[in-house]
Amino acid sequence: MRKKYLAFVLALAMVVSFNFNSCSQLYNNTEEVSLGDAGQFMDFQYGRVLDVSYVRIKDTGFGAAVGAVLGAIIGSFVGEGKANTLAQVLGGLGGAYLGYKADTANAQQLIVELDDGRRAAIVVRGTEFKPGDKIRVIYNGGRIVRVEKVGTGYGADVQ
Repeated sequence: MRKKYLAFVLALAMVVSFNFNSCSQLYNNTEEVSLGDAGQFMDFQYGRVLDVSYVRIKDTGFGAAVGAVLGAIIGSFVGEGKANTLAQVLGGLGGAYLGYKADTANAQQLIVELDDGRRAAIVVRGTEFKPGDKIRVIYNGGRIVRVEKVGTGYGADVQ
């Protein structure tokens, strides 16, 4: 019984640690960038949002897999015999569902016109853009790194 309790506490600590590490922020209202983007020279262009449609970014399967494993581990601490097996199966299924939901994201598909006259479609996480917004598209080669609204300050006078 003591080993099961210790394993349960360790699994719970892993889940809590993962949630705190993935959700922690040093500053409020700041955009996150990947570590690979640090120190990179990236180009950017200004533009304007012409049209917005709402989309959902689907789970890659990673969230569901992690959720299933954690759910089965947590379910293993419930009951004995057949009840334990049932708890593991239900825990795995419930964990897979919750992991899938956690790994999907609301997003927007933006139709934009860049200042050089090109038009492009860009999918961005979140739902902060609307038609008419002035934006800055930051890219590295052919990969878009992020899209930002242009507020006051440098670039705000973009036509």
